[in-house]
This record gives sequence, structure tokens and C-alpha cells, in this order.
Amino acid sequence: MPSRPLALPFLSTVAAVAAGLALAWAWWFVVDDAYISFRYARHLVDGIGLRYNPGEDPPVEGYSNLGWVLLAAAVLGAGGAPEVALPWVSWTATAGLCAWTGFVARRRFGASEQATAWGVASVALAPQVVVWSTGGLATLPAALALAVLVDGWVFDRTRSGAWRGAAAAAVLGLLRTEGFAWAVAAGVIGAWTRGGAARRALAGPVVVVSAIAAAWLAWKLSYHQGWLANTAAAKLVRSPEGLGRGVAYVVGQGLADLGRVGAVAATVAWALRARTPGAVAVVAFAAAPVALAVAVGGDFMAFGRLLVPSVAFLGVGVAGAVDAFGARGRVAAAAVVGLGLLPLADVHPVPAAVRARFEVRHNTPAFRSEAAQWRFMRDNARRWAATGRALAEIAQPGDSLVTGAIGAVGYHAGVVVYDRFGLVSPAVLSAAPGDRARSPGHDRAVPPTFFLDRTPTWLAADLLWGDPVRAARGHARRLRGLAPDRYAPVLHRSASGRWLLVHALTEDPAGAWAAFDGQIAAWAEVRGRGRSDGVAVDPSVPAAAEDSADPAP
Repeated sequence: MPSRPLALPFLSTVAAVAAGLALAWAWWFVVDDAYISFRYARHLVDGIGLRYNPGEDPPVEGYSNLGWVLLAAAVLGAGGAPEVALPWVSWTATAGLCAWTGFVARRRFGASEQATAWGVASVALAPQVVVWSTGGLATLPAALALAVLVDGWVFDRTRSGAWRGAAAAAVLGLLRTEGFAWAVAAGVIGAWTRGGAARRALAGPVVVVSAIAAAWLAWKLSYHQGWLANTAAAKLVRSPEGLGRGVAYVVGQGLADLGRVGAVAATVAWALRARTPGAVAVVAFAAAPVALAVAVGGDFMAFGRLLVPSVAFLGVGVAGAVDAFGARGRVAAAAVVGLGLLPLADVHPVPAAVRARFEVRHNTPAFRSEAAQWRFMRDNARRWAATGRALAEIAQPGDSLVTGAIGAVGYHAGVVVYDRFGLVSPAVLSAAPGDRARSPGHDRAVPPTFFLDRTPTWLAADLLWGDPVRAARGHARRLRGLAPDRYAPVLHRSASGRWLLVHALTEDPAGAWAAFDGQIAAWAEVRGRGRSDGVAVDPSVPAAAEDSADPAP
């Protein structure tokens, strides 16, 4: 009997996933925040422990993803580089999330092959998924773990499904600081949707996950001497203004990506027609990340990172809408996919003036689109990594730096870092209570001089990109009032050929300032005579170099 030919919907599904993964390759990057976890991992491998700075007692929990840190440590222990390896893990998780969407739509909700193809395409080509398929963070692995948890505890009524959900809950709890809270939500909704024996089958897995969560919490209290990660404490908003910013974040992301707005509409319309507990659960888990984004006051990162966990559930809803509404459903699904691709091309049906009204990144000199913000983040991470490597060339044991960009600089430089935004410096949280909303994640901020009592080696550090005369003069304007009686700018030529500018502790600040000003004057004179001599404009300057290396709150 001849084998059944591959159906067009199946080929379409494969093509959509392949296209999404190819787009993710084009948007491949590692964000600066990822290097914070990598530094913890390196210190763990080096025997320092889960500490951002050596000698911390108690160790500050400046990460929110213990499992990701441990995975990075395993990569480092094997001789690899987590900034290279872990984006591949996320990229693989993207394929898994697409497979989950197709499986749940088809097996749990009986979607047709054509509807399933549209649902998977809406996930694979969603801009949030494309961009955060890499990034160096656990965003996509955590989204996949949440999806598997919900399938096992809410949609699948079997005992094996319940235990599969338990495994996913344990993974999610280690990937995200709020992971076990998701397990509670899934357990409550699962107890509602499952009946009789299926509900009883959930009891054992819930007990096991509860025991794992209790052990994890006990370890945190013992090792870090606190139950809440310092990163979470630094980012929590405590004002109506902060919640308002969270609402603006969600609205702004919707205006930037009309495809997700269409997916929400399709999912709600399908759920209203289906009127089943499963459909209600899909809507609930699509909405929950939105509520969390509002509660934490939004996020400064590009392309709705906090909303990624919603995408797969919306994909199931899109598949359901295609079957429920026929031709209109197919048109809606096509609109979801097509409109979702526009932000990746930096094309926006909604005018920038309208989108700018919902801007939440209050430390930017001008409104940026999501694509422009992504480029800014990508270039900043590259720039700060180069700065960290240059610092490592001159650093001595015990040297320290004050900065607000603690990721790539701290990872590559290996020096003690004092964090102006409090992610790894708890003293900032009490000094800057965050009673008004600034840029998300930067609500609590202190000036570099806050750490003067610790006598840091450098109050600032940055490579000079582009025109070094212009760059050095810009830094000089920022640094002249920064502890002028103790600190002054000093220039070092790095192995890369670029100049590293550090605002260094010195016994002769006046002399150091005179030497610095003299060097800049000499460069300007050389340039005026049309000579190069190491002071030419650097054509490789990242776009982010136009902004301060240390983002203002």
C-alpha cells in the first residue's frame, strides 16, 4: 500500500518553524544581563561559590535563574563559553515550543492540520520568539517548561501527564525565580479542569513539586539568607506610577506588534465560542504573563521579553479560531502572522508619535522602536564586553569598579563591581527606595560617589569609540564633578588598539587632569593637521556608543 504523501499543512508547519529559526539566527545576540549569570557560574566553577563578588557574606542572590547559572557552570567546567553555548539551548527550546503548540492544538483541542499549521506559524514567526530565541537568557526554555507544565497538569488527564508536568514544574522553578508560583497556578487550574481519578492522579506530583520548592527555599534561606532574589527586590515597583508604567508597557508592546493583538482577539473569540474549561485555561495562561508584566512595572528590553510565555498559548487559540470561524479565521491567522513580521522589519502601521506616548524607557534621549532598542542592546553588550577585556589587561588583584552595566564588563574584567542599580549591591535598595518609576529595572539608582567609602579603584570605565577627541571630551564633561579631589581620568592603550578611559583613584588628581587634557589637546592638534597617528575616527563604532556607557536612571 503506497505511503500517504506529506500533507500541505504539515509542510507548511515545517516551513514556518524553519523560517522562524532562520530569523532567530539573523537576530542572534547576547544581552548584557546574561553575563551576570555567567559571572556567577564562573565563580562557582572557580570555587568562589554563587557570589557575584568574591568574599561576599552572605552571598548576594543577584540572579533569578539558578538552573541557568548551573548550566552555564557546566559549560564552563567543560571548557566551553556560556555566551556561545547557551543561546543554542534557547534556540533549541524555540523548536520545542513550536512542537508543543502543534501537539496541544491537534491532540488536546482537536484542531485540523490546517489550523494547527497556522497556530504553529503564529508562534514560530512571532517577533518576541524570534528575538528571544537567543539573547543568552532562559526566556525560551522557561516558556517551554511552563507550556509542558500546563499541558501535564491542565490539559492531559493521565497519570504520566501529571508526572511530566511535575518535572517541568521543577525545571521552571529553577529557571525563573517565580517559577514555582506558576506551578501553584497550574495546580489550582488543573484541580478545576480535572475530575475524579484524574484529579487524584495530580496529588502525588503536586506533593513532590512542593517538596522540591520547600528544599529550594530552605537552601536560599541558608545560603543567601533571604527568600527573595536581590534582582527581584531591585526591580519590584512600589508605587501606582510603577503599575501605570506596567500598563503602558503592555499597551506599547501591543501597538508595536499588532500581530499579538490579533492573536489575543482570535483566542478570546475562540474561547467564547468553545466555552470549555480547556479554552478558558488557554486564555488564563495567555493573560497571566501580561498581568505579571504590569505588576513588575514593565521591562526595558526590546520585543516584549516578559510577554514571551503568552505566545504559545495564543498559538493554540489561533489554531482554534481557524477551525471555529472558517474563512474568517484563516484571514485572521494570516493577519496575525503577517502583522507580527512587520516589527522585525521595523515597519509600523501605528505612527511613532502614538507609540511614543507609551514609552517606558525613560532613560533614552529619544523614542526608539523595538528593532532600534534591540540594536542598542546588542551593541551595548559588545561594547561593554570589549571594555571588560580592556580592563582585565590593567586590573590588579583587589581592583574595583563602580558601574551600572554590570554584565559583560564584570564577566570579562573579573574585578570587584559595585552596582549603581542594586542588582548585586543590596545597600542601594535601602538608599534608593524606588518611590517613582524610571526606566524598568532602573528604578533604584545611586550616583557613583555612593560607593566612595569603599574606595573603588575606578568610578567609571569605557573604551573610546568613534572620534576619540569627541568621545574623550564628552566623558570629561560627565566626569569633572565626580569626586574631583580623589579621582581623575586616565587613558590606557588597550591590546585592541582602542583607548580605555578610566576615572581612577589617584594621589594627584590635578596632575592627572592636566595630563588628560593635554593628551586630548595633542590629539586634536594631530587631527587638525590631517594626520592619523592613532587618533583617527574608528569606523567600527557601535551605534550605542552615542549614549553613555553607564545608563542613567
